[in-house]
Amino acid sequence: MKATVEARIEGARFVPVLAAIAALWGPLERLLFQKLHAGGSQSPAERVKAVKREFIAGHRLSARQFNGMRMNLEGKVDAWRETQKERKAQLAEAIRKLGKRIGKLAATRAALTRAIAAFKPSRTLATPQAFKDRRARVDFQVHQKKRRLETLAARLRQVEARMAGTPSICFGGRALFRKQFHLEANGFASHGEWRESWRERRTSQFYAVGSGDEKRGNGECQFDPDQGVLRLRLPHALEARFGTHLTVPVDFSRHSDLRDALAKGRAISYRFLRRENGQWYVQATTTRDPVPFVTRRERGAIAADLNADHIAVADLSLDPRERMRSRGDRFGNLAGHREIPLDGRGLSSEQAGARIGDAVASLVFQAKEAGKPLVIEALDFRKKKCALRELGKRTAAMLSGLVFAKFQETVQSRCEREGVELIRVNPAFTSTLGFAKFGGYEISTHVAAAMAIGRRGLGFGELLKARTASPRLGAALNERLREIAKGRKAGEHAWKAWKELTPWLRTEMRKRRSPRSVQSGGASHPGRGSPQPVTVRSSRRFGVRTPAVLAVGAAAP
Repeated sequence: MKATVEARIEGARFVPVLAAIAALWGPLERLLFQKLHAGGSQSPAERVKAVKREFIAGHRLSARQFNGMRMNLEGKVDAWRETQKERKAQLAEAIRKLGKRIGKLAATRAALTRAIAAFKPSRTLATPQAFKDRRARVDFQVHQKKRRLETLAARLRQVEARMAGTPSICFGGRALFRKQFHLEANGFASHGEWRESWRERRTSQFYAVGSGDEKRGNGECQFDPDQGVLRLRLPHALEARFGTHLTVPVDFSRHSDLRDALAKGRAISYRFLRRENGQWYVQATTTRDPVPFVTRRERGAIAADLNADHIAVADLSLDPRERMRSRGDRFGNLAGHREIPLDGRGLSSEQAGARIGDAVASLVFQAKEAGKPLVIEALDFRKKKCALRELGKRTAAMLSGLVFAKFQETVQSRCEREGVELIRVNPAFTSTLGFAKFGGYEISTHVAAAMAIGRRGLGFGELLKARTASPRLGAALNERLREIAKGRKAGEHAWKAWKELTPWLRTEMRKRRSPRSVQSGGASHPGRGSPQPVTVRSSRRFGVRTPAVLAVGAAAP
């Protein structure tokens, strides 16, 4: 796994040297992009060799400096290509879902046409005008959605054309580039002031690529942890002005990762960059050994269910000693639960990221202290977000506020650093499972879903039965479960039965104006009117505790 540490470069005497290197680096990187990606008859390998000889001889760079420049450029090109692939996939998914929606509207129109043709006057309806009005509204929707479909198809063709041509890289950033068209709104007094800012941005960083075969992991820049200094080799073109090397005192936030990399002969890459405040920083990136797990599945699991504005956490136990302390037992029952607030709506990306980081830190620390792995759903809302217009306002708002990709990335990074095992499970029917099997107890629907997630991560089965009647559905839920169980075939997967239960459960909960979480079968807003957790006084650090809840299901062999 990668590890990156950062240090601020103190001292005004280093600024002219670093600025000169970046001023040399920026134009050469753009020139390298033109020569490598603007086409030509040579193969990519032959082109790199020819350009490398030209840059070493004509621009007085060392071979290692050229390699660092090329690798930094290729990273930008690869990132652009991945962005275009993702955009293409999003447009294709949006077109697919929009076409499906148009097909449903066409079927609705055909049904209305048949109803109009077969209409007979009655006491309630004397004419078929109501059907005709509805058909007109459907025709309007189909027309507008076909227009939208053609717009998406045109965008898809544009993306495909860009992918087939030369990569489109904006050195300096497209956001700053667009600011020249609205100078006053973006705080620029004149176009000259913007141009100066644009030039500074395009010459604000340079890169020294690392290699495990080089001294101290890098042939151009070496860190001495004992003296706390970086020794940077300058390009030959700047030796007459500044000498051959620059020694910079630095104080990295974590020396341990760099010391370990130096001891094991690993590559260390350094990036020097100037931020908007004019201060120079250096980032050191290397790899480190994975931290050994300090958690054990034999103890149970900490399960998390991500919702629009909170994380529902369930503590499941497999330790027989837990039963003596009234905190679960060895059958994967509930030992405790809590909710972590997490509402990123209305926040900037930095604020939302900070809030996610705090929530994940609390979640992972709980798992580490308990010695139990963390279980989450392997969800991906990117496909659903491609067609938010077709999902309704409430669902679209909920999905827009969800930050599951960022949550998963932060959880994985934190677990790797803390030595907590992370288990991802299939999210199929976890909300239905939680409600049907654990919804009768004094826990919210989201905690019940988290309990289902955790038990799936521990390998427990999913028997299609409930031992207690639902407080909202009464005995109707048990009766429906028995009907489905009678119709099951031998060897049939349990998920097929849960799939059969889901639409019935949605219908029944709509009648009772249930929380959206059960209707949609996924992460959602907190359940309105759902039973509140019972607070049990505890000396332990993490929030709400409940008495042991009898679980339904059998452990997998």
